Amino acid sequence: MRSAVHGSPCVRVCVLQDDVCRGCGRTLDEVVGWAVFDEAEKRAVWERIIDEGYPRYDP
Repeated sequence: MRSAVHGSPCVRVCVLQDDVCRGCGRTLDEVVGWAVFDEAEKRAVWERIIDEGYPRYDP
């Protein structure tokens, strides 16, 4: 599993659909709050988005 130690899951494909980024899989709240999330919060986001098939690198 990729952890928050590796940084943001952003793949610079920032397109929101139903408040979820189609590139990285984070919700709008997660994108906005990422800089202040602690390690546990970031790890939880990483686990969820990987389980959901993100991040997606397709254009």
